[in-house]
Amino acid sequence: MVSKVRVVLASGLLACLLGACASGTGSEDQQAGQPPSPTPPSSTGDTCSDPLNDLARDPGMEAGTDGLEGIDLATASASLESDQLVVRFVTNGDIAAVSSPTFVVAQGDPFGPFSFELRASRDDTTSTWTVTLITWSQREERRPIPIEPAVAADTLSFRVPAGSLPPIANYLSFGATSKVGDKVASDDCSNLFPTTTGG
Repeated sequence: MVSKVRVVLASGLLACLLGACASGTGSEDQQAGQPPSPTPPSSTGDTCSDPLNDLARDPGMEAGTDGLEGIDLATASASLESDQLVVRFVTNGDIAAVSSPTFVVAQGDPFGPFSFELRASRDDTTSTWTVTLITWSQREERRPIPIEPAVAADTLSFRVPAGSLPPIANYLSFGATSKVGDKVASDDCSNLFPTTTGG
């Protein structure tokens, strides 16, 4: 899922990561007309709180569709603990009750040098969860992570080795989606643009 938050991050966060947010007159390289050298971000992660009952729905999807509380984000976080990135989502309802859920933590704009997505998705035909890492260098690359999220009622969490990820930035974006038939409901959360509603 590439949410509205991801689109705005393209012109905000990633520009800062690449040096466009530097204060003053800039470095000697910038003064000489040279492009700034990308500087890896450094952070221990991000935590976001989101208003409840703020889902975005495809036209025709009923507001009372069963189970959607399971993707209505209350809080989301991704924090470095030792050599692991610990990802945790807390929702407004039972995650087991929602149809075809996907939970996403994302950094930067797709195709950016420090950008990535981690997607935890459940296949309702097998009731199994998978976690996929998406990165971009010369092209989009998708790599399954051999872990299974822990799901208990309204909480989903998993751990990913930090060494498999780009450096972690100060701001991350979080999202969740549910597919019901051919309709999709979504929610997202970001501290960079905290008034964003739905995904």
